[in-house]
This record gives sequence, structure tokens and C-alpha cells, in this order.
Amino acid sequence: MEEENMNDKLRVVLDATILAVVTALLSTYLGIWNELYTRGDTAAHMTKVKHILDYWPHIRWSHQWAFGLPLFLWYAPLPYIILAMISLLTGSIETAFSLSATSSLYIIALSLYFIILRQTEDNSASLVSALLFLFSPASWVYTLKDGLYPRLIAMVFLPLSIYFYLKFKEHPNRKNYVAFIFILALGLQAHLLIGLITGLTILFFIFFTVNGVRKKLTTTAKIFLPAIALSSYFYLPFFLTQPARRFLGIAVSSPPLPFQHMVFDTDLPPYDGEVLFPVIAPTLIVLLILLYLRNFKVTSNVRGVSKAVFSMTLLFILFAFIGHFGWPSTWYINGFPPGEATIFLSLLMPFIIGILLGSLFSATSQRRRKTLSAFMVCGILIAAVLVYLPISTNELSWISRADNPVIKITMKNITADPSEFNYRFGTDWDRIGMWFNYKYSIPQTREYYGQGILVEDWKFWFEKTVWVDLDNYNETNYALNWFAVKWISISYPHYHYNKFLSKPEFYKKIVEVYEPLVESLHEFVYVNASPIISARNTPTLLIIGDESGYGNIFQALSSLNYNSEYIIPVQGGKFIEDYTLNELKLFDAVFLYGYQFRDRDRAYSLLREYVEAGGGLIIDTGYSPEASSKNFPDPFPASETMATDFGRIWSFTSIDSPVTTGIKFERFSPAIYGVSAPWGMSVSANETIKKWATPVLWNHGHPVIILGEFKKGRVLWSGINLPYHIANYMNPEETKLLIKMIEWALGKREPSNENVRHVVERKNPEIVRITIHDYSRGILFKESYIKNWKAYLTDKDGKRHSLNIYEAGPSFMYIPIGMKHNYPIEILLVYDLSLEEWMGALLSILTLASLIIYGFSPSSRYRKPSIQNA
Repeated sequence: MEEENMNDKLRVVLDATILAVVTALLSTYLGIWNELYTRGDTAAHMTKVKHILDYWPHIRWSHQWAFGLPLFLWYAPLPYIILAMISLLTGSIETAFSLSATSSLYIIALSLYFIILRQTEDNSASLVSALLFLFSPASWVYTLKDGLYPRLIAMVFLPLSIYFYLKFKEHPNRKNYVAFIFILALGLQAHLLIGLITGLTILFFIFFTVNGVRKKLTTTAKIFLPAIALSSYFYLPFFLTQPARRFLGIAVSSPPLPFQHMVFDTDLPPYDGEVLFPVIAPTLIVLLILLYLRNFKVTSNVRGVSKAVFSMTLLFILFAFIGHFGWPSTWYINGFPPGEATIFLSLLMPFIIGILLGSLFSATSQRRRKTLSAFMVCGILIAAVLVYLPISTNELSWISRADNPVIKITMKNITADPSEFNYRFGTDWDRIGMWFNYKYSIPQTREYYGQGILVEDWKFWFEKTVWVDLDNYNETNYALNWFAVKWISISYPHYHYNKFLSKPEFYKKIVEVYEPLVESLHEFVYVNASPIISARNTPTLLIIGDESGYGNIFQALSSLNYNSEYIIPVQGGKFIEDYTLNELKLFDAVFLYGYQFRDRDRAYSLLREYVEAGGGLIIDTGYSPEASSKNFPDPFPASETMATDFGRIWSFTSIDSPVTTGIKFERFSPAIYGVSAPWGMSVSANETIKKWATPVLWNHGHPVIILGEFKKGRVLWSGINLPYHIANYMNPEETKLLIKMIEWALGKREPSNENVRHVVERKNPEIVRITIHDYSRGILFKESYIKNWKAYLTDKDGKRHSLNIYEAGPSFMYIPIGMKHNYPIEILLVYDLSLEEWMGALLSILTLASLIIYGFSPSSRYRKPSIQNA
């Protein structure tokens, strides 16, 4: 018996060695140890690992991508932490990626081997199953074609979860239970999509291996509740904080997988490489036919497992091919096209083959079993030679296509100051954005993580304004100023470099490259670049209203490049009463546009106090609930308004005033909404104007702009809905009027372009320290607004104050300093954990502690085994 056990162990060691050798040879032959950053998405994932190594433990915020984003709030961190740990051990991120891919594939194959061995007690069937997985090109697609290393790492936990489930099913004690929960939890939290598939697979196993509906439900609860709770540090904030649109999404157009990919590769994009090893499908069909004709039966102890795996296989086959039978091509999960089904079929189908072979061998004599198993192993190896040897290079064509040579060219020629952290690099091509922060620590305008973008609409506006639109230099410079861009790279896909070459006074050329693969590459420096973080005395304008109204005003100012050096527009809430008087006093002027109120008298009382104290107020009722209203209290400059239109033609008359003088109203765009509808507006009547106010602009005889000084402050009313008209036509003459309105409301608060002496320190993404030596009104922080950021002021006496952070510009941040202080002062900006993140982390820690106590308590028996054979 001991000799037999020793032989069994030696056979396992031999088989594990064979699998290790095959994995190593294939990884070398297919080029997995070659230069990988040019292949698929690899460079983007390497950048995330570098971020962890550079800034640990301050890794949750990335200041380098897409104007700042929460890097791991909506993207699972576990695979990157594993890759970072391997990088520390190997001393190289590149080596870590190659090693992780090779190791992951080996662990998956070895796990499959042990699963089949546990179910069939047949080494040959187990080895055949594992070899079929390894030789499938689909098994290597995630790394060699797509560069999706985190997915492959996450996929390791799929077979491991199955193995530990079956182990717990066979020996339901506490330690096996806890080990299984840990492995399943790692699988659930390693990657959103792969975790979903892992969880679904275990559900199938529970359904087919547990008797009775009640026991199925209780078993599901006992398994998934602790596993999900253990993963709550990621999933709780994921679901509580993110908009629904970030969750993978549907309505993504994808063609179905060609049928022949079950046997051979079409070698045509998009599904070139997603192919099974050619002998898998024929072998499975032959075994199923034998099962039917020869009436050999799957052994009773694996019937439930067989049904579970077979059902999952059918599910993936259906997902891969259903598009051929009328399933809409847009009804697929974003990031998981039907072609990727073969990646999982390369694991599931060999699983079925292994179980069927084990059952077949158990009904066969030992001599015939050895002959048959030797024949199958040799056949697989011969088939592998026939599949891989004809390739003339060490890379398959679908791998070569994923290896982008343009990345090497751009990496070689693009240049920037590597020590800079307070200006951005802008590029019109995402492939440059992938590698850029692997080489440079400079923040950039691109990213490779769509779900994490906080300023999606403004990012789209920026991309269109700068890279796509032509002859729009005011708008372009406005965008470059607000998004703090200093370096500009122009190449594929737009090639609009002449736009920048023609204006050397704005854009200084520093790189010019012509090569066949890129056609052209130009790089410029924007000479009027504005920093990301700065202490300012620039006037501020609080806009109370909805997001559309704020967007109209911000975009309207772009046509004359009235940028952050002149005004800082701050996005307020919808309701006037949400503010206190002291809060309003932090801003030089308030613009009511698309506003609302719950208590009208209370709202106007607050506005009156603000204006009486010296504040500037602009009210545009052309877009408000008061387009037609009566009995306006002070500080409204008229007693009533009326909503109307005067056709599609303006008929302006005006008097000289600080707002109207110099405006050529005849140059205004038509009074048309949409295609032909007349422009609606809010007007007043001359007899309703209050004594302290003066009308300065009329349309068809009705006042449409009224202004006046009220106590210490200023009030301007307009009914034109001017910001929206500008946003529709982008007429500079109309923008000029809007700017005059704003500047009049500001009074003597002229823009100050003089630098405030200050020093910015940023040793990591989550902590910013600004030391200010001169009087400053506030800090402009041109990174994406998110509530995790906190601001603190430490005065000269060491006293600490909390400061409010407001959304400003294109969803960036502004921190008013408020009261006067004795300088120097220090402003500290800290990216903190949100309540949802604290809750998730606490639940994970408590669950982990409970499982450890439970698993290592004196009683090692699982008292109420709930899993029984089906």
C-alpha cells in the first residue's frame, strides 16, 4: 500500500513537471517573455502597477490620468497588488507581468488536473484535460493579444474555487469551509467580470450537487454571504458610489463568434486567436457518442459535477454563437464580446473530457487504459506540434497584430520634463496615453480606464475642442488653460498638426517626426500654460442653478478665451436657500441661472443681505421658474416679468452703460431656437422697474437687461437666456456682452494676474501641501471634483481650520480661503476614505476576523454539513 501511494505521488509530481515544462516552452515560444508594453492593453496595466510601487499606500487617487480619478474605487485592486508584489520580488515590472501570466496559466492547468484527479482518481485523464487547456490559443489570448493580465490572474481563482468547493463537499469541516470561502472571495473581488463568472459557476455547482430546494438556498447563503462580505471593501463602495453607467454596460455592438473557432482560427480580426485547441471539440464529440452508443455511464459521484460543468459549457456556447440566430448584435456586455467565450470553454470543455475519460478508463482494463492514455497524450503532443510549429516566427499572427510598433516610435520621440507634476501632457491618441505614465510621472489628459472618469462630458468637450475642431483658437486655448495642458502631442487619429503649426505665438514646436507607421508625430509646448494647483486672487462667480445652466455659462466664456486667469466659475446647487450668508460672502458675485427655491421670501431675503453687504448679483430669468412672475422683492430690479417671444428677429435698443457700450447688437446670431422656432425670453415692463434700477437694453420696446446699485452691492437682471444662446451659436459678440455683465457685477474686483507667492508640494497623489506667503482668496485645484477630498488651513499661529471645497470650472475644485490671516499660511489637501469605503473596509475586517476565529477554533468539524451528493 505504501509503495502504491508513493507511486501515485511520483506520478502526480511527474505530471506536474510535464505541465510546467509545457507551460514554460509555450510561454517562451509564443513570446510571453518578450517586450510586452507594446502589446494590447499591457502598458496601461503596467502603469497601474508602477503607480502602486511609486505611491504605496497612497494609491487610491491617480492624479496622472484623465484630470484625476479614483483608480481603484470602481476597478478591483487585487490583481495589481499581486503584480506589484511580484515586481518587488523580481525587481522588474516587465518580468512580473511575464511571470504572472506564465504562473497563472500553469496554476489553472494544475488546478484542473487536481480537480479531475479528485473526481476520477485517474492521472491520465487529468493530464489530458490539463494539456488540452494549455495548448488552446484562447487560453493565452488575455495576455498575448489583449494584454489583460488582471483578468488572467482573476481567472486563476475560478478552478481553485471549484477545487476547494469539491474538497469541502467531500470533507465538510471548518477549515475546508473557511479555505473555500477565502478562495471564492478572492475570485469575486479580483475582477468584476471574472468574479461574476466565478460566482455563477459555483452557483451551478451548488444547484447540481446539493439535494432539495431548501438546502440549495441555505448552502448558497452560507457560501456567498461571507464571501461577499469579505469582498465588501471593494463592492460596497462600488455599488453605493458609482453611477449605473459605469457598471460595464450593455448596448455594445459585437459580432458573434465564427463557428469554425471551435476547431481552427480564421486569423481575421476581431476574433483572431480566440480558438480552441483543434482536438478538443472532436474529442468531446467522440466521447459523447461513445457515452450514448456504448452505454458507458459517468460514475455516480461525479454526475452532479458533470451536469454543472456541462451546463456552464452550454451557456458559453450559447453566448458565443447566439448572434447567428437573430440575437441583436448590440446586446452584449461591454468588455466581454462573444468571442471571449472560448477562453472559458478552453477550461470547461477539457474539464468535461477529463471526467468522461476517467469514467471510460474506469470501465477499461489497466492494460488498455495505459495504451489509450499513452495514445491520447502522444496525439495531443503531435497535434500541438502541427498547430504551432508551422509558424515562421516565434509569434502567431494574431499576437503580432497586437504588438503595436507605433508605441515604440512615440515612446522614442515624445519628450517632456519628467520632474513636472503641476502641468499636463495632452495627446489625441489613447495608445500614447497608455504608456506615457509608465515612463513619465507627468499628469496627462488621457487614461485607460473608462469607468473611472469623473468628468466624462467635459473630457469629451475638451477632446473635441482641442483635437477635432479647427480654427477655434479661443476655445482651444480656453480648454488648454482650464485643463492645465503644457505639452501637446498630435498624431493618429486626427493629424491636425497644421492647426498648431500655424500659430507659433501660442504653440512652440519641439518635436517633428515623419515615419511610415505613424505618418507624422508633432509635439508642441503651449506657451500660456496654467498650473494644476495654484493660489489665486482671481474673482469668483458662484452659479446657482442646474448642471445644464452652469455648462452653458462655462462653455459660453470659451469663445473669447475668458479663462481661469479672469474668472473662476463655481458650480453651486439648484436651491438658493441651501447657502448661508457667510458662505455667499466667500464669492465675489452670484449668478442665478436655472435656479430654484423652496421658500421664495427666504431666498430673496438671503440675496438682499448678500447684496447689501457688497456682493454682486446676476439674475437671468430666461431660464428659471420666474420667467413669468410678479411681486418680486428686493434686490430684484423690477416688480414683475413675463415670458414671451418676439419672432425670429431681434429689435434691440440700448443706452450707453458699462454693460452695453461697445456691443454691436446687429452682429448677434438669429433669435431662433432649434431649426426655426422663435427665441423665447423673459421680459419686463418699463413701469415695473424699481427706482434704484435702470434699464439699459430693450427688445421690441421691452426691457431685457436692467442693472442697479443696491446698498453696497450691484444687481443685474437679464431675461434673454443669453448663456444658452451663446452655447448654441458661439457668437463672440454675445460672449462679450456676457463678460461685461459679469465684470459689472464684480464691481472693482478686477482680475489679478499677478502671482501670489506660494509653494506647492506633492509627494504622493493623495496629499497636496500649499504654503502661501501673500494674501490669497483661494486655491484653484484643476483635478476632478470628488467628495473624498478634504481641505485644511493652518495659520501662522498653528491653528487649524477646515475649508469647504467647491466644484469649479469643468468639474474641478476651488477652495475659498475666506477670512484674512497672518501670512504665511499652509493649505493641506487630503484625499480621504468616503463613508462607503469605511463601511466596506470595516465589514471586510470583521468578516475576516470571524472566519479566522471560526476556522481555527478547537472544533474542526463542520457541525451541520449542508452539501450532499445530487
